[in-house]
Amino acid sequence: MDQLMLLQISRGSVVAAYDHLEGEGYLLSRQGAPTRIHPELTVAPASDSGGAPRISHKVSRTRIS
Repeated sequence: MDQLMLLQISRGSVVAAYDHLEGEGYLLSRQGAPTRIHPELTVAPASDSGGAPRISHKVSRTRIS
């Protein structure tokens, strides 16, 4: 919670962000286990512009509860 206070972010905002990322398939969570980056998430090849790599969103949206 110290980081939340330092950044002045409410716990509800963080929970909403995690829920959103999980709903889009970026995170995988199970009750009793830590939330993880979805293991099937891949990094898309870097563009020719030399920018930062983008994350490819090619995972199923199955939610494990």
